[in-house]
Amino acid sequence: MEDSISNNSAGKAWRTASQYKYFSQTRQYSAPVDGSIPAAKQKYVPTSGTYPKGFLVSGTHVGVKASNTRFPDLALITSETPCSAAAVFTQNPFSAAPVTVSQDVLRKRAGEGIRSIIINAGCANAVTGQGGIEDARSMARTVDSQFSNPPPTPSSTLVMSTGVIGQRLPITKILSAIPTAHSTLSPTHTSWLAAARAICTTDTFPKLLSTTFTLPSNPQITYALAGMTKGKSYILFHFQT
Repeated sequence: MEDSISNNSAGKAWRTASQYKYFSQTRQYSAPVDGSIPAAKQKYVPTSGTYPKGFLVSGTHVGVKASNTRFPDLALITSETPCSAAAVFTQNPFSAAPVTVSQDVLRKRAGEGIRSIIINAGCANAVTGQGGIEDARSMARTVDSQFSNPPPTPSSTLVMSTGVIGQRLPITKILSAIPTAHSTLSPTHTSWLAAARAICTTDTFPKLLSTTFTLPSNPQITYALAGMTKGKSYILFHFQT
């Protein structure tokens, strides 16, 4: 490092030093192997919430990764009546199967009549070819069948997956768990937190927020808003799959 700084211009030396500093940084927190939430992160996990009426959620254990023997890794979010939906997708031309399937659902339905979102953690179902596409479609069909028989055409379910790239989903295990995910749907804070936990991979804690608000044009009506997310390793949007 010292030779690099002395033999280059100030600008190059600064970049080299900055790069060295960046790559020498280490995470202060990594996900504990037992899945527990670090004490310093507990303050970020809500103990209560107020959630939008008409939406039910659940978090179910599947064991998508063999190492996960007890934590939820399948989230189901549903609307009690079909609703409008919109999404922002990766710009990567090599997008994962769930991206392709969900884009197709929204396009065919013009963003209307969406009933559910099914999300698994532990396997991203990315770079999995036509088999991965069929797995994502089968997840959507199975969720659809929980609400109507025969399922609607086109599907009313969006599909998301997060985790390891380049591996096929343990699709039989996931499909078998969907009826349980449906039967345990609930509007409670506990269920919302379980759903947020179910989309975690290397996250150290579930990320969930909710709030209520009014609008100046109609102050007598109180609206509720909720959101959940997870950490990601990709920095640039167009690199995501």
